[in-house]
Amino acid sequence: METFPENHELIGLFECEPILTDPEQEHWFYNQLIFQTVRYDDALTVKINGCYGDLSILWKQGSRELMNLKFEKLSSLEVNMQTNDEFLTAIGSF
Repeated sequence: METFPENHELIGLFECEPILTDPEQEHWFYNQLIFQTVRYDDALTVKINGCYGDLSILWKQGSRELMNLKFEKLSSLEVNMQTNDEFLTAIGSF
């Protein structure tokens, strides 16, 4: 992956620290990051593996799955934070 967000950008976007699959690996790019955010009945789980370019997003409302996306071999992942909008941009080729 050519572009990967800074740690503080990901924490700011998801408003939580990630679960690291390898806590001894200090570089997040070489780790799998799992961000879990819950708001009321909505649960969002985002898994990022920077060195492989993998991104998965699971959004559930209660027990109902609303969205389940998986991307592989992404070339870029960017966090965009503006005054009223925050979003993650993923770029790859298919």
